[in-house]
Amino acid sequence: MFPELLLIGSLAAAGARAADAAPASIEVRAGRVTGEVSPLVLGHNLEAGDSFGIFGKTHDTETPRTGGGVWDPVRREPVPEAVRLARGIRAGMMRFPGGCLVHGYDWRKAVGPPASRPSFAFGPDEFVAFCRAAGAEPLFTVGDYSVTPEDAADLVRHLKPLGVRCYELGNESDHGNHEMDPPRKWTPAEYSAWVHACAVRMRSVDPGIRLGVLMGTGTGPDDPWNAAVLEAVGADADFVVVHTYAVGVMPPDGVLPGDPDVALRAAVASVDRFEEMLDGYRGLIRKETGRSIPLAITEYNAMFVQDKPLPYRFSLGAALFSADLLRVMLNPASGVLMANYWQFANGYWGSVRGPNPWREQAAYRCFRLWGQHFGPRWVETKVDSPRVEFEGYPGFVGPARGDRHVPEAAVGGNLLAGQSLRADGGPGWRTEVRADGTLAAVLEGLTGESFPFLAGVEAPPGHAYRVSFEARSTGNLGAANLGLGFVDRRGWEATHSGSAVEGAERAAGWTRFAGTFRALPDCPGAYLLWRLRAGRSPATGTVEVRNLAVEAMRPETWPAYPALTAASSLAADGKTLYVIVFNRHHRDAVPARIAIRGFPAGPARRWTVTGESLASMNTERDEVRETESGVSTRVSAAGAIAHVFPPRSMTAFEIGRREASPSW
Repeated sequence: MFPELLLIGSLAAAGARAADAAPASIEVRAGRVTGEVSPLVLGHNLEAGDSFGIFGKTHDTETPRTGGGVWDPVRREPVPEAVRLARGIRAGMMRFPGGCLVHGYDWRKAVGPPASRPSFAFGPDEFVAFCRAAGAEPLFTVGDYSVTPEDAADLVRHLKPLGVRCYELGNESDHGNHEMDPPRKWTPAEYSAWVHACAVRMRSVDPGIRLGVLMGTGTGPDDPWNAAVLEAVGADADFVVVHTYAVGVMPPDGVLPGDPDVALRAAVASVDRFEEMLDGYRGLIRKETGRSIPLAITEYNAMFVQDKPLPYRFSLGAALFSADLLRVMLNPASGVLMANYWQFANGYWGSVRGPNPWREQAAYRCFRLWGQHFGPRWVETKVDSPRVEFEGYPGFVGPARGDRHVPEAAVGGNLLAGQSLRADGGPGWRTEVRADGTLAAVLEGLTGESFPFLAGVEAPPGHAYRVSFEARSTGNLGAANLGLGFVDRRGWEATHSGSAVEGAERAAGWTRFAGTFRALPDCPGAYLLWRLRAGRSPATGTVEVRNLAVEAMRPETWPAYPALTAASSLAADGKTLYVIVFNRHHRDAVPARIAIRGFPAGPARRWTVTGESLASMNTERDEVRETESGVSTRVSAAGAIAHVFPPRSMTAFEIGRREASPSW
């Protein structure tokens, strides 16, 4: 735990630096209630499946018994501390039995007498029992590669008496079933056929259920999967499922590439892009279905999949990203019906970890401010804030500077012009450059991974590389991932900088593909490569590519982002006004004036969560915490609050209604 005096000193110094900065203003228009806040947005994920055949060859015997530590399989009851922690953040929904673990999850093995299922002590019935104890609505994810439509109907039949109404049909089904045997990866048409069959049978059991269908995973609204699925089964959908991860850093050696401070600022800076992504999904849904369908963000976090130099998934920077994302999703105008942080307890990202002892991670501390200090009636809020420039984190989040958006644009022509592509061969594969210009990779029992070199390309410093092509595939490719990609010319081991455009294995006819490699600022050039990755079974077949082009792209830049963001709400009885403010600046405090309109502001209190840096975390020491808890806050006679917001902080205000003075 860092000393209190050290924290106060650091904030005082930050405040002094900010004294000459342009002050911010926040106007809370309490008389303008624009909608009802969905409590389901304050949701989380629980895991309860066996990872065998999904993430490896070993069985997980603990998670299916305890749900990540929330269930006591001996007493056969929820763990009281886990219930308390869930209630502490007012978790509105719990999603079960996991993300990719559902690919192999057979719910029938997890119901019935406990003695008959010792390895699945935390099954659907126990999950619902935990939800009821925690005050959360249950969301059940139906196993896409393990559950037939008839099984799904039986699941509804089993859960109907328990009041379960929300079902998500599959999980990231476009990725396939990982390492299961046999390997499978659905096309949009195959997924849609399964969805429709499930919907018909499930609703025949309970017409009142709500069903969600999946968009492509992390690919954005323009993924061809999305339009195809919405056109085919949009009529079956009560909500549309989107998974979003800000900075998806997954280095194979577990080491964060680049400057950690820049990576953490990238997460904080990316929230504004998320708002635009939601706009894109809402527009796509209306275009393809002719109606507005609510969104469900059933997985989100700052996806730092690494442990060195520190596990930044538990950092204050990652927590502020997730909590500020909630600000966007809680707004009724976002179209988000439900959202589920990945994940609640233990596992890889758990916001609480225990039980000896239970430790509240940085994300939990921020979620508690939302759960404890926000009301159900959304109030219009306007923020005028100093802006923060960001240099960008190559490959993940673009630069933010100036006051306008500058789109990415091609510079020059095809970088492959005049070059001869390389034809080569190796174990289980060979490449051909045919007379008509078609490029082909012929797979003859490919196992493992191969990344054959095709050509070297060079763009001006600071520019990106965009590849575009048409591809089609034939043969028995199983769960292979096939396509093209780039790697920094200095090599993957030296830079951990590269990109992939995969999915050609699903293209039965000529299909257009495109992708962008956003190189490091000092990248001297890149190699264009085949990406030939077999699944568990050898891949045999051919993938063909035509109309291949690589262009140098002037980088897209975004406007500098506001240091302060804010959201306001009213209690159901209208007697309390809540205001939550984020200072997303990594270094400087920001002074601001909160002007309250349409609400006679009386006594006020505030709570603040912060830490010494964006890298602060609670894995071993209590570095991210409430530095203020219920501190009395002065409200002027004009209904205003003046406050200096600490850097990298989340602050919640509760403002009571001022009682009218007696008339005598």
